[in-house]
Amino acid sequence: MGTTLTWKDPSLVWDPASYGNITLTTLDSINIWTPLIFLLNSAENLKTIGSDAKFPCTVYYTGMVVHPPGGIISAKCPTDFSKFPFDTQTCTLIIIPWGMSSSQVTLTSVYSKAQLGFYTPHADWTLLERKTSTGLADGNYSAFYLNMKFQRQSLYFNILIIIPTLLFASLNPLVFVLPVDSGERVSLAMTILLSYVIFLTLVSGSIPATSNPMCALLLIMIVIISISGLIVIGTIYSAKYYYLHADEHMGFLPKLFAKHFLLRTGKIVPNVDGPELVITGKDASRALDTVFFFFTYFAIIICVICYFIYVSS
Repeated sequence: MGTTLTWKDPSLVWDPASYGNITLTTLDSINIWTPLIFLLNSAENLKTIGSDAKFPCTVYYTGMVVHPPGGIISAKCPTDFSKFPFDTQTCTLIIIPWGMSSSQVTLTSVYSKAQLGFYTPHADWTLLERKTSTGLADGNYSAFYLNMKFQRQSLYFNILIIIPTLLFASLNPLVFVLPVDSGERVSLAMTILLSYVIFLTLVSGSIPATSNPMCALLLIMIVIISISGLIVIGTIYSAKYYYLHADEHMGFLPKLFAKHFLLRTGKIVPNVDGPELVITGKDASRALDTVFFFFTYFAIIICVICYFIYVSS
């Protein structure tokens, strides 16, 4: 970060006509008075900005002094990763002349926005705002504020995390389309569940590990894993009834779902006298497959829609 400090020192005024028409000169900053400015929210030890190197001062015959201290500094700012990877982060740098009250040194901002002469764009972040302002900090210190707002470039995380998550979520309920006779339904459901768990383990290093607030994407991934577990249970539960020949061992819900399934498919007609309908295990299994298929897809779609509404708000 580079800064430019200007002030007027009456002790450094001279008449150019008396000194060969010299209107300015360059002096070492240790030979004249310079204000000690500090970054108040520094992430490292508190030290003067520019203390790592010597920055010369330009002195004009009017007593005006220009001092450009700078350096590579680290600041600590609050973060909010709840909308990762579509998040924006705000950071305010607070610079004060430590040990000197506002009656002795007053900081003013020449520009309403920070100048980008020494700014290098970052591959992962886009600078949206760079406002400057002045005020009082910690009671009676004159302070300079640099308010910056950054937006994350989300393309890499979309390809690495979001698209595979949506793909796993869309594949999960398809196990209920696979015939029970194939004998591969449970193994397919378990394979998808374990694959997603391994995928989550691999990408966990790319997801911010914060609890307050927690990343919404991580919550969605946990919900999808939970739905995958329910799909495994539903697959086993549905297969349990497939090979039953009568409804004597069925519970109330499988019978109810089976009757509605047969009514909707037109295999039975309501309010028609005749022999009592015998519901087979295959009827119950098909009905449960339909319920689980639409219920899980509905839950996944609702979760995904809620996530994108949240991150776009």
